[in-house]
Amino acid sequence: MEKIMVIDSDTHQIRLLSDGLANDYQILNCSRGSKAAELFRLYKPSAVILDPLTFDLNGKEFVRQVRSSSQRISLPTASRSA
Repeated sequence: MEKIMVIDSDTHQIRLLSDGLANDYQILNCSRGSKAAELFRLYKPSAVILDPLTFDLNGKEFVRQVRSSSQRISLPTASRSA
């Protein structure tokens, strides 16, 4: 089963997204950007859904870090804001 990482400081939003995707994907939830980068390297999700405005690591910086630290050239990323 493919993994999708959901990053948002609002746990309610994480729960809504996770519930909607859980039947088809393994969901990795995280509410802190600094922890998300670590989890990304550990679990290597296929895609990331993030709120770029509300966590301790800027969304663009998170994407830059994971793209530069992995051998993947492409990482599907969806930014969303409540």
